[in-house]
Order: sequence, then C-alpha cells, then structure tokens
Amino acid sequence: MALFTARTPNNNVEVVQAPFRVEALKIDVIMTVGNTFMPRLNNFGNSNALAGDKIFFTIETEGYADCLELIVDPEIIAQYYKSEKWYTAVDHPIVLQVNENVFAKTDIMSYIVRVAVDETVEKDNILDTHGIRVRTPYTFIVRAWRGSTYREVILFLDITGDVRQLLRPGIRRSRDN
Repeated sequence: MALFTARTPNNNVEVVQAPFRVEALKIDVIMTVGNTFMPRLNNFGNSNALAGDKIFFTIETEGYADCLELIVDPEIIAQYYKSEKWYTAVDHPIVLQVNENVFAKTDIMSYIVRVAVDETVEKDNILDTHGIRVRTPYTFIVRAWRGSTYREVILFLDITGDVRQLLRPGIRRSRDN
C-alpha cells in the first residue's frame, strides 16, 4: 500500500491510500557455444568459441520485459567485408519481441560468428587450453527492455581459431595387397 497526497489549486488536500507495486526489471544471461550446455571458459575467464561457431544466449528476465536486444561488437560487424557472399545479411542490433504479459520468462537468442572474424587468442592447436592474447575479447551486450527502461549484461567472447581447422580433408585409398 502507498499513501498519495494531492493538493488542488485552491489548496484542498486529499490523501489517498492505494495499492502500489514496484517491479524491477532483472536480466541474467548465459552464453553457450555450439551444442554444449555449459559455458566454455578459457584461462582468461571469457567464453571460448571458434569463428564459425553458433553462440546461444539463454536470457532469463523478470519484470515484464517486452523486448530483448543483442548488440554485437562493432569490430565483428566491421569484419563482415571479408566474408563471402553466401552469408545472410543481419540487421544490428538483433531484436526479439517477447510476451510483455509474462513476469518471468526464459528466451534464447543465437548468433553465428562469421569465419572471417579475427582470433583474440592464438593457440598451438585447436585443443590447446592455454594461449597468447593477441587482442581484447569481443563484447556482446544483451539488453532487456520494458518500455523505455532497460537492463543490460555485457559478455566477453574469445575467438581461438576457425571451425575450418576441425576439417580433415584428404582422400583415402584402399590399397590392394
């Protein structure tokens, strides 16, 4: 309950007691890579991915959020010029309208890191758990909106290679004895 006081221009005062509820907007985000259910963290404390990986953002909100927004690091977007024509154009930021009538909800957004994106950590091989930092990690900002109010979470992503490194091209021949 809240107590409201109003004064009219002729100095009449009225006090009204009315139900009043404050609901803060909250957001929690977990970033996972590919088909893993646990975040892959490296020695720098950031999530690990390969260029070409699909990144999933599991977003839990409370407070009747009506819109989710994924803001991709501008340096990733700037590197799109290096990509091939077969990529589908993506508008930025990426926006997802959600049901504003639900107080608490979980939504999932995804983003594919282009193979043209530069590494942030160099490794001897793709399975190496250590590496040398060659640039700052990429940032992703996830925002939950309710009207003109938003809350955001900033996530950091290290790129440690390219999914094409996982391919083992070659021709196998069966030899007759």
